Amino acid sequence: MLDQLSKQISEISWVQWVSFLTGLLYVYYAAKDDVRCWIWGILSSALWSYSSWFELKLKSDTLLQLVYVILGFVGWYYWTKKKQIKTVTVSRIKPMELFWFAATGLVITLFLGTYMKSHGAAYPFLDAGLFAFSVEATLLLVQEKLENWIAWMIINSISIPIFFLRGGYLFSILFIIYLILAIKGWIGWNRILSTNANKKVIS
Repeated sequence: MLDQLSKQISEISWVQWVSFLTGLLYVYYAAKDDVRCWIWGILSSALWSYSSWFELKLKSDTLLQLVYVILGFVGWYYWTKKKQIKTVTVSRIKPMELFWFAATGLVITLFLGTYMKSHGAAYPFLDAGLFAFSVEATLLLVQEKLENWIAWMIINSISIPIFFLRGGYLFSILFIIYLILAIKGWIGWNRILSTNANKKVIS
C-alpha cells in the first residue's frame, strides 16, 4: 500500500496539487463561515475539472466539478449579499426542506444510477448517490444551513473506504481531512447559531 501511495504521489500533476491545496482552503474558510471560501472553491473545482477531463479522462467527475464552479459563483454572490446587509447567516434546515433534500437526492440517484449502469459503471448507484447528495450538500452550504456539515460527514465517511478499495489511497487521505474539517465546521457553525440566539435574547 505504501509503495502504491508513493507512486500515486509521484504521478500527481501540479494542477492536481494546486486543486488539492485550494480545496483544503475552501473547506477551512467554509467552516469559519468566511465568504472567501468560494474563491478557493471555484479555483479548486475549475482546476480539478481540467485534470479530470484532460489527465484522468473522468467525464462524470468533470461534470460534477463544473457544477461546483457554478454553485461557487452562486454561493459567493449569496454570501456577499447577506453579509453586506448583516442578516443572520447560519440557520437550521426545516423538516419539509429535509424531506425534499432526501427525496430529490434519491430520485436523482435512481435515474442517474440506472443510466450509469447501462454504460458499464462499476458502482453506478453508489457513484450516482455521491454525486446527487454532494451537489445538494453544496446547495445547503450556499444557503448556510447547519445540516450541510452532517451531509458532508456522511459523504466523506463513505468516500474514504470507496477510494481506498479502488486503490486511491491519496484520495482516501484527502477525504479523511475533509471529514475532520466537516466536524470542525459543524462545531463552529453551532457556536455561531448560539451567539446569534444570545444576541436576540439580549436585544
